[in-house]
Amino acid sequence: MAIRSPTIAFVGRVLFAFLFISSGFQKLTSFNLQNGGPVMGGMAPKMDNFLKTLDHVAGVQLPIHQGYYIYMLAFAIFLELAGGLLLIFNSTLGAFLLSWFMVAVTPVMHNFWDEKENSQGRLNETINFFKNVAILGALLFYIGGKPQPLKQHLE
Repeated sequence: MAIRSPTIAFVGRVLFAFLFISSGFQKLTSFNLQNGGPVMGGMAPKMDNFLKTLDHVAGVQLPIHQGYYIYMLAFAIFLELAGGLLLIFNSTLGAFLLSWFMVAVTPVMHNFWDEKENSQGRLNETINFFKNVAILGALLFYIGGKPQPLKQHLE
């Protein structure tokens, strides 16, 4: 038996989007263009480490200077807020924005492989990494299950 309720779907989207909107709003309220604000204190070392790991493991050197981190953080805030708000109103674009956010942020901020083995930090980052992977899966499920206007016209 399939239950379809626009009200339940709306409440679900609001609850799901709240994760991103509240996080984005918290970052936005402490953001500044001089140094990025307090969030940058946690992001910059992780970004440095990610770039070093990418170079070491894959031999890929991205030309990203620390001066660009502020703009990357601002863009991440935009993705969280715009994606969350658009998702509330049932927009596939919102789910795409949030998916891009998850793909970009997850390996940088939850780099469990760099934590000491059997440590609480490794456990926490592993849990958060795979939670983000599951959230990305939910977003892709939403995108894949929602009819696209172009598809409807082509079929």
